[in-house]
Amino acid sequence: MPAHCNSVSNDSLRRSLGILKEHFEGLVLNNQRVLDEPENWNKVLQIVPDPVVLKVAFTHPHARSAIRETLDSKWQKSSRTNTAMLKWEDLKNEIGDGKVGYYDC
Repeated sequence: MPAHCNSVSNDSLRRSLGILKEHFEGLVLNNQRVLDEPENWNKVLQIVPDPVVLKVAFTHPHARSAIRETLDSKWQKSSRTNTAMLKWEDLKNEIGDGKVGYYDC
């Protein structure tokens, strides 16, 4: 375990993540409807880090995110039939459901 990770904060983060996962879909997807309309889902997609874009961002400032473009295109075509839950599953599948660790604790 890296020196910056201690078990107290790690345990707190795990508990917090569990609470967040339990309530996220109901609060964010259903109540706030963040994936219902293009102007909303594009805001969500803008904060999704794309590993390929991160690697080339400094040398190619206009690099486009493959993940963002893929999902936006798919959701535009099926916005009437795709529910927020289906879009959320698409997003998790594209980014690996959080398996890409930016913070390895």
